[in-house]
Amino acid sequence: MGTVVARLIAVSLCLSAAFLACHGKDDPNDGPAATTYVVGFENFHGAWESTSRLWVNGKNRPYWDDAVEPESIFVSGDNIYVAGSEELRRDPWSGELVGVNRFYATLWKNGVPTRLESSGRYILSYANSVFVHNSDEYVAGNECEWWYDGVGTFTYKSIARLWVNGVGTTLESGDDVADAYSVFVSGNGDVYVAGRIFSLWKDGLNYAVATLWKRRNGELGFEPIRLGGTDVPSSVSSIFVSGDNVYVAGGEGWGYGKWDDRATLWKNGEPIVLGREERWPTFAMSVFVEGDDVYVAGMGTDPNTHNDTGRLWKNGVERVFTDRNNDAYIYSLFVLDGNWYVAGIETNGSRKWEATLWKNGAAQRLATGTGAPHDSSAKAVFVTRAE
Repeated sequence: MGTVVARLIAVSLCLSAAFLACHGKDDPNDGPAATTYVVGFENFHGAWESTSRLWVNGKNRPYWDDAVEPESIFVSGDNIYVAGSEELRRDPWSGELVGVNRFYATLWKNGVPTRLESSGRYILSYANSVFVHNSDEYVAGNECEWWYDGVGTFTYKSIARLWVNGVGTTLESGDDVADAYSVFVSGNGDVYVAGRIFSLWKDGLNYAVATLWKRRNGELGFEPIRLGGTDVPSSVSSIFVSGDNVYVAGGEGWGYGKWDDRATLWKNGEPIVLGREERWPTFAMSVFVEGDDVYVAGMGTDPNTHNDTGRLWKNGVERVFTDRNNDAYIYSLFVLDGNWYVAGIETNGSRKWEATLWKNGAAQRLATGTGAPHDSSAKAVFVTRAE
């Protein structure tokens, strides 16, 4: 990969002695016993279609029957919720044959799928994030279409969507292109959705602006809050609310191939730059708050090897936790009892991607396939205390 790629369509190893002294325990065996849930996929023997996976404590657990692209997981009591998209050859409502590559936003509860309501505006839909609050199921995603005219113009149209118990609401209307990547519901019932709106025009081109939508408990509409500036593109991947503080993780910069991308954490709308290595890009993918500690997981390009490496920022202090000789891509972060868990991918000796779960920096490979080398991916992690 070589440089960090901010998520455009659809949407953290060596500590110094000083860091250890300041931040206390970092032993992967510390803390009460926990149960880890990771969703992802494996691609066997170079097959075009992937096999979706749910790994519980590192072991594959049967969950799906169809072609699925999981993106997010939430565990509440005995229920396991997974948000993603399902590839179907027939329209789930009309029954008409639609061919391949038609994806539908779907929420699975304990393996049972529910297709999320379509606005009818675009033919493709994706569910990117799930959150459960008081038994209500919240899913953030988008409906979209894209096409290429064959002579150099690529067109992408999208609307940001929030589904509550399967019923959809469009967060942004009009001609703006918008995507929703993360949803969080606070203890008082306020709903927050993080994403982007393409509304920054530069030199005749339209760029993304990091955006937060908020709906106060008891109100009907969402208030859009612009996080990104007016002079450089921005995007976000994750949101977390703790007390009165709203944290959104993402980045600002001109994108792939540029040198000014910077991992950014917005706290109550104010940007905090995390990636400070001069000339080398970074991007924040996931944020989590436990107590007074703020954790952000993401990626940055190593200035010596030029590989993308996993980064963890704890209260702003950066740690590289993946092998600098390999490429890594980070998707998801969870913190429990001071232990941090990161889901993502890392290259192996054959340059294949391997689904990986890091606990406090110690890597665990999750893929279960045998035979020829194959790619796999860990897209999201959720952790509970073991019973």
